Amino acid sequence: MASTTDSDCIPREHTDGEPCGPCERRQAHAEGEHAFCGDECGAPQVEQSITYRVESRIGGDEWQTLGVRFHYAEQAKAERRLAEKRERLPHMQHRLIRRITTTIEEVL
Repeated sequence: MASTTDSDCIPREHTDGEPCGPCERRQAHAEGEHAFCGDECGAPQVEQSITYRVESRIGGDEWQTLGVRFHYAEQAKAERRLAEKRERLPHMQHRLIRRITTTIEEVL
């Protein structure tokens, strides 16, 4: 990206074809990546979190979470827990649930 003439551009930081911080934020904003904008942007800020849980049931009963730890931040850890439950409780059905939570924050 070539240097801009805006007063917040820092041309000396344009090295190896990489833009300076202000130019990079402006480019991200133009591409709809508002997570890099400051408060002055006014665009809604979107955050997303993902958690996993293992549910179990017997036959046609209702699915439920069993145990002390219900949610896992890492899929690999939840998959290990699922495998442990399948081995330890083979008479039950088990499934892995991924929960995606999206939070949108906007300045009014």
